[in-house]
Amino acid sequence: MSTNNWADAGAALPEPEVIDNNDGTKTVISYKYNDQKKKVKVTQRIKFVKTTETINTAVARRMKWAKFGLEKENENKGPDFTTTTVTEAVKLTLSTTWKADEEKEQEIAKKSTTTSAFKCRFCGNTGHYSAKCPYKDTLGMAGMLKPAGGDSLPANAPPPQSTNSRYVLPHMRAGAKPIVPASEVPALRVTNLNAAIDRDMLRMIVSKYAEGEPVERVSILRNRDTGEPIGVAFVNMTTMRGAELVKDALDGKGLMNMIISVDFAKPKK
Repeated sequence: MSTNNWADAGAALPEPEVIDNNDGTKTVISYKYNDQKKKVKVTQRIKFVKTTETINTAVARRMKWAKFGLEKENENKGPDFTTTTVTEAVKLTLSTTWKADEEKEQEIAKKSTTTSAFKCRFCGNTGHYSAKCPYKDTLGMAGMLKPAGGDSLPANAPPPQSTNSRYVLPHMRAGAKPIVPASEVPALRVTNLNAAIDRDMLRMIVSKYAEGEPVERVSILRNRDTGEPIGVAFVNMTTMRGAELVKDALDGKGLMNMIISVDFAKPKK
């Protein structure tokens, strides 16, 4: 780069001059003002290098597509680096042993799973306490009357003697009246019940069509997490006649804008 001191600092700058050289390079001569407001001559030698890049055929076709919108007048090919950030390409390499690795993870998960040591007194399942059993209202004391062998105690069986605790359940005390298992009480299953109907309201409706037959128990199932009714209820009648009367009177009938279904509950296996 050469620098000349020009006398006329206020004169206009000449146009840049481009000279083609024999070796394929170009010499560009331009003029500008420096920090001292002096006109200086700038000589640059430029060499053009042509590079060839192999790209995918689909990419090459997309580069020939006509642009539209704000990029309609943009003549640059490929992504615009003023608005697009190009990062390093990430290659996905699938393992040839992916199935074996998945089976190994499943085996590890099985071994790490702890087995519940307690069992619900009502339904006999593990994973929840008896107080949170979703079937305790429908099963009643049936689950508690089942000994370790699996069969229910007979109604006239003497109360067992407890050796591990001083407390004896009321129905197991001497002279206590035997409790009739819930499986022997006629039970009706009511579905598609309106959520606005509570237990007292359902008991009043059932008693109206039972023709004097007493209602043993009314239970409305609720969601364990939200506490909202799920539209299913169980009604235990004292006699089979009362259960049949309620079933015939309410099955398929409309109750608070809902067509309810009433049927005998299936006994627990």
